[in-house]
Amino acid sequence: MKIQAITLEAFRGFLDKVTFNIQDTGVLLLYGPNGHGKTSIFDAIEWALTGEIQRFSVSTEERKRTRFIRNLHAQEDQITYVTLNLLIDSTINAQVKRICTVKKGDNTDYGKHKLEILCFHPTEGNKELEGSEAEDLLRTWLINETWLNKITDSSRIISLTHILGQEKLNEFVMGMKDGERYSSLSVLFGTEHFLKYSDLFKNSLEGLKNELQLRRGRILEVETSIKNIEKNSEVLEKKLVSDTKEPLKKALLPYVNYFNNTKNLYEVENWEEFHIAVHKNQEKLREERFQLENSAQHLKDAKDLFPKWKTSKQFLIDAPKKREELNKWLNYTQNLNQVESLLERFPHFQAGLTKKDKLRVAIERKVSVIQKLSEKSNTIDELVHKLRTIFKEALEKKDFKLFTTISTLSFEDKEIKLKLISYLEKMKEARNSIFILRENYEINKSALSNLEKSFHELQGVDKKFQELLSALNDYIVVQNDIEACPACGTPGISIDHLKKRVVSEQGRMNTTLPQLELQIKETKKQMEVQFKEITTYKEQFNSSIDLVNKLIENLEEKAKETRDSRLREQRYEQQLHNEVSALTDFLNVFKQDANKLQIDASKLNFIDTLKQLEQELQSSLLPLSLKDRADLSNQVQLLERKIQHAREVINYFIGKLEKLDVNVKDLRLWSEEQITLFLSEISNIQSHSIEVLHEKEKVTFKALSILDQAKDELQLLTYNKDLKRQLQSLKTLNQEKDQIEKDCESVQEILLNIKKAVDTLNNKMIDELFDTVQKVFVHINSHPLYNKLEFSKEHRNRAYRLLIYALTGQSETEVPANASYIFSSAQVNSIALSFFIAMALHQNWSPLQLIGLDDPIQSMDEINVLAFIDLLRLFVEQYNRQIIISTHDYTFYKMMLRKFRFQNVSVIEYEGYSEKGPSIRTQENESNNEIQLVQYYPQLKIEKLTGELYKLDHKL
Repeated sequence: MKIQAITLEAFRGFLDKVTFNIQDTGVLLLYGPNGHGKTSIFDAIEWALTGEIQRFSVSTEERKRTRFIRNLHAQEDQITYVTLNLLIDSTINAQVKRICTVKKGDNTDYGKHKLEILCFHPTEGNKELEGSEAEDLLRTWLINETWLNKITDSSRIISLTHILGQEKLNEFVMGMKDGERYSSLSVLFGTEHFLKYSDLFKNSLEGLKNELQLRRGRILEVETSIKNIEKNSEVLEKKLVSDTKEPLKKALLPYVNYFNNTKNLYEVENWEEFHIAVHKNQEKLREERFQLENSAQHLKDAKDLFPKWKTSKQFLIDAPKKREELNKWLNYTQNLNQVESLLERFPHFQAGLTKKDKLRVAIERKVSVIQKLSEKSNTIDELVHKLRTIFKEALEKKDFKLFTTISTLSFEDKEIKLKLISYLEKMKEARNSIFILRENYEINKSALSNLEKSFHELQGVDKKFQELLSALNDYIVVQNDIEACPACGTPGISIDHLKKRVVSEQGRMNTTLPQLELQIKETKKQMEVQFKEITTYKEQFNSSIDLVNKLIENLEEKAKETRDSRLREQRYEQQLHNEVSALTDFLNVFKQDANKLQIDASKLNFIDTLKQLEQELQSSLLPLSLKDRADLSNQVQLLERKIQHAREVINYFIGKLEKLDVNVKDLRLWSEEQITLFLSEISNIQSHSIEVLHEKEKVTFKALSILDQAKDELQLLTYNKDLKRQLQSLKTLNQEKDQIEKDCESVQEILLNIKKAVDTLNNKMIDELFDTVQKVFVHINSHPLYNKLEFSKEHRNRAYRLLIYALTGQSETEVPANASYIFSSAQVNSIALSFFIAMALHQNWSPLQLIGLDDPIQSMDEINVLAFIDLLRLFVEQYNRQIIISTHDYTFYKMMLRKFRFQNVSVIEYEGYSEKGPSIRTQENESNNEIQLVQYYPQLKIEKLTGELYKLDHKL
């Protein structure tokens, strides 16, 4: 059995759906950094095949409140599943799909799954299974038939022989206890199944001992009961010898003559059962008396009812004629009432016809008014919509040319149109004025900025020049001898010249600054006026907007008023329709009432015909008084009640006769003479039955009295029967006790031999397995000193234990070293790999041809990698295994590609990782141009390689 494809979605590290097609692949390499989701592939295979992941199989509190099967980023509507396409054998293909069924409120998703299988068979066709049926079928595929009863935990044994995870590498040698190692090997060998028998036999032995104790207690009880019965029997026998009564058999003979069901019991003198039979017969006699008394009562009732039956029968014969007469008078009366009602309603009928025509005319007028109002409201609504659209667009785009469109619209009210155009013109004028004022305002603002800037610059220069003149004046005061200008060096300048110039310059200061300041004030004043004008025009503009909106709102209100008027007219129209409908109903009822009298209400002589019919009906009713005419309905109802009562009397009488004899038929057709004769015969039969019953009751009473007086004799018979039964029970109990004692001895002997048998079987299997482990270890081990392994099996504390020792092999007297404590983790891996490879070779519990190795090489320096790869190649070539191996080491990855070039190799290369899971390197399929996740490296033929080497040698 091999895997052809793997599909998974929202499972562990994978979020989106991915499919890996690995058909015809001998070796599948998973290459990528640690933590990128390589292990999820192995988890998916194990979970799909077994429903478990062995490394999470231990139930802990943390696992019970953690979700780790379903991807944490999966959407609510996304299904978590893994599908394996399996080649079961050369003819059968199957699609195995395991789906996670976790619900929103579940704390964990482990153990929440269901299985679906789609099986493809060339002859039997396709079939679909799910649930327990699918699990059972997958189990038969996964486990060989001879192992089905031996393996209960397929997930555990798969991790020993088919899928080696990273945790298992160290767990088996360092983490796994010595007892657990032995247990794992026992599962592999199949001997664990026999070890379970020991517990079963122990439980059986305990149960047998309990049963033996119960039998011994029961034997003691039966023996005590036998002694008591024998003692009581002896007392009764002595008492019966002294009594001189009539024999019981002779006294009961008259009873047996009446009751045949007691003859056999009488002849064999089974008085206990005879007594029971007498009581049963007595109960039957009571039932028989009850039935006879009921029958007698029915006979009495029938005789009492016989005169009433005759009267009722004659009444039913005469009733139809009486009913016909009453119905005739009643029909005359009803027709007369109908005629009088029509005469009374005729004026209303004529008025109704006239009113109906008027109402129809009014309805037509209302429909016309409603139509006009509807058109008017629609026109206003359309106008309002256009106004709002144009107005909004003009304001948003600031394009007031759009206002000209409004003047082309059709207005019902010309005054409104003129107002609207006036408001829009004002808005346009205000907007233009604002635009011009803003331009002037911005010009003044720019000029003001320049003026203020010049003012500040001049103000700064003036201040500095004043400071210069003051400094020069101070210089003149302290300096008496001056012949040249101290600033520019011009000769011939005296102190007097300098003083006059200083005074002159000081007088000329600030002449420009006041003019600038005046210009600034004027400019600001102009800007204030302009700002106020802008504000005024803005207010005018906004006021115009409000007026336009108000005018549009008035139009909307007018449209609403028009719609309200239309609704009022429609309601009034509906009222007119209702009146027409009511009138139509009244007129139709009148016509129908006239039709019942076979008169057409539309004819001109309708009234004359009615009056003539009235006179005829009154003439027909002259024989009846007014009181009789008024009471006709009651008389008809009274007649019907009498007829019903007569039928009930007849039915009741017939029912009584049927209870007297269920075999009689057609009693309703019998004459008075037949019924009289029938009652007489039943009376005679009842009298005879009562006499016979009385005799049986007397005999039964006497028999019960005799049996009550013979209690001692009957009790002695009961004691004798109980004694026989107890003696037989004692014999059976002794036989069962002897058999249980023999069974206990046999089980104890089996228990003594199970340990020896299992120990011998395990020793043989372990020797075979460890020979292979040693051969594998020698090839892949790289330890410089310890190159041999030794295994020790012990039985301590009621359990088998397996210890692993390392040896140098250099001395026969060397002390073995515990490999779990002296080897590095990588060297421990070599032992674990040796065990796994050996167990994979020796396993025969499953037809699954898969060998999965999850990143087995952690350090290439401490293991013979080339030898290890050669071993894997041996699996593919000689044992036809399908290898899936992952690695994070690039050198190891490239080495495997090179070494496996003569096998069909496929590669899944991981490039990165994100919330959506691993990103996998893709390539385009040359045959169909499809993007695929698996890179295929076809098998290299040896002939091609030889040819290439020959070409290379020829060139050299």
